[in-house]
Amino acid sequence: MYRVILGIVLSIVITTLDGFILGSMGINPNTGKGYWDAPYIFASLVVISVFLFIIGWYRGAYPLLSRKKPKTETLILPKKDKEKFYTLMDKWKKLHRKFDKYNDLLLDSPEDEKEKYKEKISKITEELEKLEKQMVQLGEKEIPIIKALEKEKKALNQKKDK
Repeated sequence: MYRVILGIVLSIVITTLDGFILGSMGINPNTGKGYWDAPYIFASLVVISVFLFIIGWYRGAYPLLSRKKPKTETLILPKKDKEKFYTLMDKWKKLHRKFDKYNDLLLDSPEDEKEKYKEKISKITEELEKLEKQMVQLGEKEIPIIKALEKEKKALNQKKDK
């Protein structure tokens, strides 16, 4: 329902803006009248409609017209490898939660306890890297979530250094 209402409201807005633009263009020297006339209104609305249709087609809104959105990479593994991959991913998530926990504790702890948390963080980081290598070997390609989390780790390390 909201799509219908949105469509009606946007068509009214576009028509109003189109009329405002046509009305403010001045006088047509050939006819001595303004551009606020049926042929100009019709032509400009058709041009706007075609332009918006092309944008929608390019973004993949009309799959029957053979323009499809680019797919994200999916990980296709045999069943045995999938199970192994998901167990590795679960271990990785648990370790990452510990990493976050110790990182927060490191930032909030007194100076004498910081060394203890730094050691734990370095051990967890080594384990995370091992798990990531195993996961990449299973997938035989870069896994997007690992890349995003590597960026996150670098940002956290930069915050620690400051």
